[in-house]
Amino acid sequence: MASFNFLSDPDPSGSGVYGGYAADGTFQSFNNTAINSPLAYLPSIFSGGNFYVASLLTLVFSVAFVYMVFAIAKDYGLIILAMALHPLVFLSFVYPTADAMTNSFTLLVLGQIFRIFQDGFTKRSTILITVSALVLGQLRATCIMLLLLLLVPVARDVKRDETGHRRFDWQGSWRPQSPSACHGGSGGS
Repeated sequence: MASFNFLSDPDPSGSGVYGGYAADGTFQSFNNTAINSPLAYLPSIFSGGNFYVASLLTLVFSVAFVYMVFAIAKDYGLIILAMALHPLVFLSFVYPTADAMTNSFTLLVLGQIFRIFQDGFTKRSTILITVSALVLGQLRATCIMLLLLLLVPVARDVKRDETGHRRFDWQGSWRPQSPSACHGGSGGS
């Protein structure tokens, strides 16, 4: 990651393994963790190679992430907290593995979905959820399926028009309303 290489390289011999290139230009194969992005090990970069420091940094980073997501989720913050305190998730925060960052970013995406469910879609929330989904997809490709949860707030904003057809309420979600609509006025003078 320090060399700005976010993806592992396939072995040029075609053996199917992944790795990177050493300073002398030779290919060095990695074990199965090479499939994960180096972004998944972000807290460990600052540990200087010490396992205990890496574990502590992973824990601090993950707990700070959960605190941030707790605030983002607003009314659903306790659900985020319950997910973060689940033994499988919390124990992943203690060890410098790809699971700690994956779980942290998964909670971030879920917190943003909970926020969208409460406040509706805005341009800002759409940009943030898109960037978060791209980062989550970079961490672990299978987690991109969490975006299907966006159908929940989208379904909430679907309204029926006067003919009975379902229409997405773009007016309330994307475009700012007129001042008279915001203040309950009739719009006329």
